[in-house]
Order: sequence, then structure tokens, then C-alpha cells
Amino acid sequence: MRIVARTMERFGRVDILVNNDGAPPLGRLDEFDDTAWDKAVQRNLMSVVRMVRQVIPPMRAAGGGRIVNITALSALQPIVGFGLSVATWAGVIGFAKTLSREVGPYGITVNTICPGRIATERLEKVDGKRAADAGKDVGKLVEDLQQEIPLQRLGKPEDVAALVAFLVSSQASFITGVTIQIDGGRLGSLL
Repeated sequence: MRIVARTMERFGRVDILVNNDGAPPLGRLDEFDDTAWDKAVQRNLMSVVRMVRQVIPPMRAAGGGRIVNITALSALQPIVGFGLSVATWAGVIGFAKTLSREVGPYGITVNTICPGRIATERLEKVDGKRAADAGKDVGKLVEDLQQEIPLQRLGKPEDVAALVAFLVSSQASFITGVTIQIDGGRLGSLL
């Protein structure tokens, strides 16, 4: 991939890879055809696989590196209508866990972040669609959903960035193979 080649040309090494892409369309799983499924798999899962394949050799040669994948809380707590994302991001989580075991001996850490409700343009679109589908006022829907978050607020992109910065730092050098939700306490599971 050109981005890895350019990074190697400019810096002579790759220390960090953060995989963060958009999300497939929302809808019922039985309504998506093979083309939609293939596009979701290519965009969410295979893009991660391809980027990782490119960075592992230079990271191994350098004696280590950090890989962080950003998926979504829905991969841990599925939401109706988010099936393409849930299925493909669950694949990323499984891929990352296995990869962490394979590349750990080379000093490479691999972790996955699952953001919850983060104030982004994507969330605004999702909330707008959900409100329209339910025949609700979007403001009321957002208010109700915010009440499900123990911290009673949406996350900020800076919250996610801070977690990424920690995971790629030397302070996180003994953390690998984990999936961390950043959701204001919203996930309702013990594990």
C-alpha cells in the first residue's frame, strides 16, 4: 500500500498503525445482498488485514510497534440495524486477538477500541435515521439515548484520541490483545 511505502521512504520505519474507517450502511441483515456484504467485509475487515500485512515486516525489523484498531461498541453489544458493522468488526476483534499472540514476541502490541456514542457527524446521521424510522423527534431520541450512558453525556473524539495515544505510548507496552470499550459506562456486560 502506498501509505506504508511513503512512510518507509520518509521515516525509514513504521512504529504505529491506527486502523479507523467508516461504517457500512444501516439496515436489516436480511435486506443486504452479497454486494453489500462484500463491500462491508472489504471496508471493515480486509482493509485492516491489508494494512497489518504491510506494517508487520518493518515493525518486526525495528524491534516493535503498536497497532490499534477502532471498531464500535456495537461489536460487543449488538444493535438492531447495525448488523454489517457488528459482523465485520467482530471479525476485526478476533483477527486482532490472534495477531497479538503471533506478533507479541516481536514487541508488537495489538489492541482494539470500541467507542460508544461519540459526538461525530456519523452519529448525527445515525440518530437522524433512527429518529425518522421511529417517528420520533431527534432531540428527544438523543436525550433518551444519553440517559443510557452512566456519565450522562456523549463522548468526544478527543476522548478516543487520548485512549489511542495511551495505547501507542511506552506506558502501554505491556497491554496487548485487549478490546477496550470507551463508552461512558454504557456497556452492560461484566466481560
